[in-house]
Amino acid sequence: MSDTASNEGYGSSTHLRMRLLKDRLARYAVAVGGNGVIVAILLIFFYLLYVVLPLAEAPEMYAEASYPLSVNAPVEYLAMEEQAEIGVVIDRLGAVRFLSTIDGQLISAAQLPIPEGVTVDSFSAARPNTGIVALGLSNGQVLVVQHSYKVSFPDDVRVITPSIQYPLGKELLTLNMAGLPLLRIGIQEEEGYTLTGWSEDGTLSVLRAELQESLLEDEGSFEFESASTFTTVKAVRSLLIDPTQKNLYVVGEAGELAWYDLSDLSDIQLREQVAVAAADVQVVDAVLLTGGSSIMIAGNNGVVSQWFSVRDDEGVRHLREIRNFSAPVDLVGLVPEFSRKAFLVAARDGSVSVYHATADQQLMREAVADTGIRRLAVSPRANALWALDSNNRLHFWRIHNEHPEISWKALWTKVWYEGYDQPDYIWQSSAADNDFEPKFSLTPLTFGTLKAAF
Repeated sequence: MSDTASNEGYGSSTHLRMRLLKDRLARYAVAVGGNGVIVAILLIFFYLLYVVLPLAEAPEMYAEASYPLSVNAPVEYLAMEEQAEIGVVIDRLGAVRFLSTIDGQLISAAQLPIPEGVTVDSFSAARPNTGIVALGLSNGQVLVVQHSYKVSFPDDVRVITPSIQYPLGKELLTLNMAGLPLLRIGIQEEEGYTLTGWSEDGTLSVLRAELQESLLEDEGSFEFESASTFTTVKAVRSLLIDPTQKNLYVVGEAGELAWYDLSDLSDIQLREQVAVAAADVQVVDAVLLTGGSSIMIAGNNGVVSQWFSVRDDEGVRHLREIRNFSAPVDLVGLVPEFSRKAFLVAARDGSVSVYHATADQQLMREAVADTGIRRLAVSPRANALWALDSNNRLHFWRIHNEHPEISWKALWTKVWYEGYDQPDYIWQSSAADNDFEPKFSLTPLTFGTLKAAF
């Protein structure tokens, strides 16, 4: 009887009520905490899925506009500004036209100062992001121009104003001292300028312009140095100068590649000359990928090969073919992207194909025109292309290709990266240089994770 009364007193005590309250609060806290952990993990999972899913999106491009181009001479150069709203067209007579890429409307025009009786025999562009173009003339001289775009916001409306500038002045520069026509020309710019030209007699002419700062003037002046050498490469197709302006690559139509050292113009040295194509294959085009380390060479057999220098066992660098791609047999030209190791291939059947060198894959191919493509340009953001067909009709297409560097090979197999002497598994997703080649091998990450876990 006394025990029952004691229990009833204990059950009605404040101490017991507080204990039961604490039990309930603890139970709810543990439940909320456990469920919160599960929700957090699910949120992380969905966030990672949201981030990763775009990697699996298929690249695509689609037509946006097509219109005729009225010119009086063959077009030699096409390019677009960063927003892909304005494009520039330069023809062989030196006429410059800035057009709206959406409808082809003329925005402004200019005439380059080409002397009467002199013809433009060759064109070349420096790194795409500079907008610098060199015109090789029939009298051995060269004119350097730059298409630039000023962005302003009057009344909060963006206005892009194109213009032509002359970074080395409007005066023509003499490249071939004998006055022979410059059948091929090359240019590169990085603080200073290096120009090189090839004439039919095999002469390679080189001109270097270095900016000299002045203490008395706001702007410095250029100091010029010229030199020349001879090349055995016949029927030169391309003259390629890397961004360091120390290396010149001479590519011949017969499949020859000569590598010259331009470090000292008073002593230009031939470092190596190799065959980059079979005897029955003709080189159609050759360009440098972004960064200037890789040379992409296209043959009329539909093979595009990638070359760059690697060290041998004695530490001496030699040019070597790293990989190749199958392209349309009737290809006409290559166009590298501005900031990625991707390139576009134009063909005579009117198609454009997009490849990524490091990922070793063709991303897409579309019929852009009904006739053959003569000139092709890609926007700085690689989200649009501009093509001129053989009927002088311009085609403007949008491109969606956010992650071309992702492929099974790039993620899980050894990849031969620029600057490395052999293929390897490497993870290095970013660097301070815009010309950096991302390295996304998951193999070392997977191995490290498993090693740490077990």
